[in-house]
Amino acid sequence: MQRIALLTVAALTVASSLTAQPQLGDALVANRNPGAANQSAVAVFARASGIFRQALFPAARSHGVGAVIMDADNNHVLCRLSDTTSTLDPIVRVSAGGLITTIARVPEAVNSIGSMALDEDGSILVAGTGNHLLRVNGSTITTLPLTINAALVTIDPGTGDYWLAPFAGAALRVDRRTAAVTSIATGFPMSLFGLEYHERADAMVLASQIRPGLLVVDRNARLLTTVTPGGTLFGLSIDPDNGHMMAIENFNLTLLTESGAQLRTNPLNLPNPSAIELYGSRPLSGFGIARPGGRYDWRIGYPGGAGRSYAVLLSLAGTGSGVRLPGGRYIGLTADALFFHTASIGDLPGITTGLRGVLGASANAQATVRIPLAMRSGTRVYATVVLVDPTAPTGIRTGNTWGFTVQ
Repeated sequence: MQRIALLTVAALTVASSLTAQPQLGDALVANRNPGAANQSAVAVFARASGIFRQALFPAARSHGVGAVIMDADNNHVLCRLSDTTSTLDPIVRVSAGGLITTIARVPEAVNSIGSMALDEDGSILVAGTGNHLLRVNGSTITTLPLTINAALVTIDPGTGDYWLAPFAGAALRVDRRTAAVTSIATGFPMSLFGLEYHERADAMVLASQIRPGLLVVDRNARLLTTVTPGGTLFGLSIDPDNGHMMAIENFNLTLLTESGAQLRTNPLNLPNPSAIELYGSRPLSGFGIARPGGRYDWRIGYPGGAGRSYAVLLSLAGTGSGVRLPGGRYIGLTADALFFHTASIGDLPGITTGLRGVLGASANAQATVRIPLAMRSGTRVYATVVLVDPTAPTGIRTGNTWGFTVQ
């Protein structure tokens, strides 16, 4: 690993009565079948202690939640509701204060679980609807046929490919540009309930209810390592800032190191936990279609970060060999000339704007790259973000890895 010194750098709408808001790094745990109206549909657990903080929003008797992810602004939350009164599941956007707005309706998920992911063009990928993957982009929903009934979906920022998995037996990788199946990993344990990209491993982590529990798989579908927690797993989320893994384990909330050592465990007190996300875990996302002569935009957002300085770092070399910083922080990009330029200087005149700046009152900002006409189709650009934060180790908070491909 290399070390560098970074410069300082319409539908259903419901308002809840909640006044508190989740804090950066809090765990959001979805409850797919609350049973009683006094249960939490999505429960919030404090980052530092793992103890219940509040309900993001309370349960309705006809709705559980089968999936939860951070939205592109890293402030709102996207949830897939399990509607027991309909054959359609609402996809909803939930504010930090509990305001719920329906943005789409999709076929109901098998076993009330079907995960979601944000694609590099800004659309929402939805799994768990039979032998196909849905793409929700505003009011438009398109379908990608699959060879399996995938309940889980995530995106490899290194390639842009989709990784999918059913509840049992296989992991599937689909080329984003061609929809071709590029590899299939078979023989995994039954009952897969988690599939996440891990920056430090530059690989996928699968969470299973059957031992060994956590499986780390590379892009060639080779099993790199396994970790065996104490119990069965129902969900997994990875903190891009410190690499810790948060898992739903035996109806407990368990915090693990990046190597799988248990740091703590707390009871969830939820009847049917189905998915987990860390609040504020996507400080960088992007949208648009990158074509030569066109533009691509990034969103930057850190809950509670208003007025703080940020820097977006770029690389053309990939995600593999990252950069470790003091205090256990990690930048998941391979350092090349573009990386060092954006880390030490910032914008490329005439090409990028907003790579350095200060988060506004909403704790958000935007950066843009104008794609040179000479840039070849198929070129992939990688990005991450760091935030100047006095509360973080060494005063720097790191972010997730994001990539886009020039069309």
